[in-house]
Amino acid sequence: MKTIDSIQTEYQAQLSRNAYSKMLEELSIMDQQFVITMAKASEYPVSTSYLRTKLKRKPGYIGIYRRRLMDSQLITPAGYGKLKFTLPLFKQFLLDDGQYLVNYS
Repeated sequence: MKTIDSIQTEYQAQLSRNAYSKMLEELSIMDQQFVITMAKASEYPVSTSYLRTKLKRKPGYIGIYRRRLMDSQLITPAGYGKLKFTLPLFKQFLLDDGQYLVNYS
């Protein structure tokens, strides 16, 4: 009988390869930069002010991409001015593999 711990690595690899990498590639470059910046934040959930500073954008601009990613069900509000990922292990995927799949600087 397999335990969750024994299959987690393979589960993560299949999830990344079969779903998350394809989802990430379908996002615009700015959407990609937004989620990767979220994943790299030292505090989680991530504040929109942090994103604004790191991405060097105005609040309205951040709001547009926030809304787009919420509509895509990749992120969700996590309190006033805070965001988090909706998908399990998506943050870890972005840190481990996702940032290397996109043109991010």
